[in-house]
Amino acid sequence: PRAGLGACGPMPGASPKPLRKFKGKALGYFTVDNPVRRFCFAVVDDKQFEYVIMSFIVISSFTMVFESPRAMEDASLASALGGVDILFTIIFTLEMAMKL
Repeated sequence: PRAGLGACGPMPGASPKPLRKFKGKALGYFTVDNPVRRFCFAVVDDKQFEYVIMSFIVISSFTMVFESPRAMEDASLASALGGVDILFTIIFTLEMAMKL
């Protein structure tokens, strides 16, 4: 076995289970064959979804830089930042719901 950072890799059993291996119902309603559950699983299981969410986290963090008391005195900037906050709240809530 190699030592150091080059030896890093996935831990055994760390990969996500295929949907067919899950039993029961998600949220007490969605069976494994439910189209909504299958869609959510396919989206969340895609690595690109994680990249998009990470990008939204970075952008959201960047917008918080502008939310200083002095900047919030400008009504148009405060309104725009409020709208952006609502948008990110919706995006992150949808992400959470899809991962349930």
